[in-house]
Amino acid sequence: RNDMRTSFHPDQFILLSSPNPEVTRRSIADLRYHTEVAKWVNADVINIHAGGVYGDKDKALQRLVRGIRSL
Repeated sequence: RNDMRTSFHPDQFILLSSPNPEVTRRSIADLRYHTEVAKWVNADVINIHAGGVYGDKDKALQRLVRGIRSL
């Protein structure tokens, strides 16, 4: 109606590339919550950052991919 698009940007604590499994678990839970809220407001995009490399970029990217696939 107003030619506007709504998106979400969860906070910086979403870390799917974290080496700490508990941080990743909480991040996934938070993203699931944001997904529900996005549905309520018809937002079709949720922006997230890849997170830190934690001293090993390749492993961090692998963790990020696993985290995304688990959503």
